[in-house]
Amino acid sequence: MGRKLTLPPGIKETDFADLAKKEPHPRTRIRLLGMAHIRDGKGLEETAQILKVHWKSVQNWVNRFKHEGVEGLQEK
Repeated sequence: MGRKLTLPPGIKETDFADLAKKEPHPRTRIRLLGMAHIRDGKGLEETAQILKVHWKSVQNWVNRFKHEGVEGLQEK
């Protein structure tokens, strides 16, 4: 079992699932769904398995959200 994931501020107030439903870009939608799973208490590896991505990708999304907010999850 890995280290406990520290959730960034603002994660509980953001409805990632609702944002994902409205998001037209598929990669951004996957990131938002991943953040919804993290918000619901799933770990990095469990979220990565659900979305079929590497756990480091999920960790990067969490860090981007921490530093840039929802805008950090958008496709660049």
